[in-house]
Amino acid sequence: LAAPLCAVLSLLMLFFIGKEVFPDLKTPLRGVILLATTPVFIRRAYAYNATLLNLAIFLAALYFLLRALRKRGLSSYLLFGIFAGALIWIRPTNAIYLLSFFILILIERRSVVGRWLIVAVIMIVLFGGGLLLYNYTVYGSFFNLGYTATLQPSEITVTAKVPLSIRRILDYLNFHPRTWILHLKNAPLSLSLAFPLLVLSLIGFFIPRRGEAGGIAEASGQSTGEYGEDVTEDLGDINPRGLFRFNLYYFWLFIISVLFFSNFGTFGSERGEFTLNSSFLRYLMPTICLLPLFAARALSRLSFPAVRLMTVLALFNIIIALIAPGGEIET
Repeated sequence: LAAPLCAVLSLLMLFFIGKEVFPDLKTPLRGVILLATTPVFIRRAYAYNATLLNLAIFLAALYFLLRALRKRGLSSYLLFGIFAGALIWIRPTNAIYLLSFFILILIERRSVVGRWLIVAVIMIVLFGGGLLLYNYTVYGSFFNLGYTATLQPSEITVTAKVPLSIRRILDYLNFHPRTWILHLKNAPLSLSLAFPLLVLSLIGFFIPRRGEAGGIAEASGQSTGEYGEDVTEDLGDINPRGLFRFNLYYFWLFIISVLFFSNFGTFGSERGEFTLNSSFLRYLMPTICLLPLFAARALSRLSFPAVRLMTVLALFNIIIALIAPGGEIET
């Protein structure tokens, strides 16, 4: 039940992230529905691996970081530090996602409380280091990951614990031009297989936010009437400086994760990664599973009946999940 429970937690965390970023409830709800019907998410939700645990921890860390930047409270910084530290324990390659968090902190540096950020960094070191020490105590290796490989159908997996040594990590980090170019060349089709509404997400990403043309005052939630009076609506708990610059954060998250993981000679790369269980898509799950929020944002601008349109798109996702090749599973 671990994978299904992590799937539910991931959906919950995506909803909370959507509430932090977008000023309405419809966009987060639609994003959750689209993620729940995403082919790569469905396939991993019942597979015996740690992919969705990794996704849930990443989304939780991102949520508490967004909350910390808005609320500026110590508890949010502490929780961010705990979940961010757990990412390194689950998979050392998650260091690239830790880098994305600090890019977000740099983007929103004016909202950062310096002393609480130091506390968060200490929590990342202590919690992440403590879990790695647990790995060494129990398994005899700081980096002990389980890899699954099988010639059986994708629903059947065989697990074997393989210590991930420093030597293997350094080998991963060596530049492999052939593998890197192959992954980049196939990335559009691989990502479209993982999330068929990729084009819709790109539309949502590039749609300008309402009010951006009005300058800083409007972007910060302030508006004036015909005679200059303040007619700002009560936005409740929304960040008074306006929405987080989430698009900019996601742009850098997408760039660094795709460029970094394209260098890995991942399981299935020789077949072009055109399977839902390819390890290339597994590495990119945190990046892929934020795409539904942008697709939901694009839907908010369309004039079609919302319920009918969401039903059609969800069914389309499910059909792709059923007919698309699964492939062998590697955890």
